[in-house]
Formats: sequence, C-alpha cells, structure tokens
Amino acid sequence: MRCARQPNITNLAVSPDGRRLVPGSRDMTVRTWDPSTGHPVGALAGHTARAAAVAVGPDGSVVASTGDDRTVQLWDAAADTPLMTLRDHTDLVLSLAFDGHGLLASGSADKTVRLWCADGTPLGGPSRGARTADASTPPATTG
Repeated sequence: MRCARQPNITNLAVSPDGRRLVPGSRDMTVRTWDPSTGHPVGALAGHTARAAAVAVGPDGSVVASTGDDRTVQLWDAAADTPLMTLRDHTDLVLSLAFDGHGLLASGSADKTVRLWCADGTPLGGPSRGARTADASTPPATTG
C-alpha cells in the first residue's frame, strides 16, 4: 500500500480492526487514513504544537493524541470530533497507550506517567519516574 504523503509523521497507531491508520505529525494535525485506499478519511485538529504520539482505544471508538502543547486530546473516531482535553502534565507529553479495557496511560517529559479513566478522570496521582544514579557514584549500602 502506498499512502499520499503526510508531513513529518512522528507516531503511528492502527485501529483494532485494521481499517484505520492514525499518524501524528509535526503539523499539529492527526489524520485518519484508510489503508485499503491509501487516502485520508478524517482530520483531528486541536493541538497547538506538534502531535507527538497517538493511540486508538481497544474498541476503536476513541483516538487519543498528545502534543508538545502538554495536552492529551481525546477524539470520537467515527465523527472526527473532540471529546475532551486532558491538561494534567506540566511538560511535553511523549507517549500514550490504552490497555484492553479503555484505561489510558500518558507519559511525559515531566517524568510522570498518568493513568486516565475512559471519561477523562485521572486515576490516582502521577507516578514519578525513577532517577538513575550517576555511574561515578557508588551504590548505597545498608549495614
């Protein structure tokens, strides 16, 4: 399959049924493509900076996108309309993943992972990333 060009694709998700490709791009737009025709079928515009990561919910009804605008956008995949914007990260949001039940995880340069319920409610507080020790610092010992 050969698709028309889309500028600077940063990430790609595929719907569970394989009928939609969802790339994020540097032009702040998330487009949906039909892989059988190679043509775009929708555009999700709402980010104010690069769309860094995308994910499709387990039933294909929701598309999530992140951006350098520090938001997570949720979209109705069938209607190409916004559902909500999640704004709890304090730095670039770099990654997204849905579990098999619709729970969404977002990872950020603010060194947190946040979990979200399907209605956009945060599930608990942020989980902070572990710091790595400097190689020149000996490990702590207990005694």
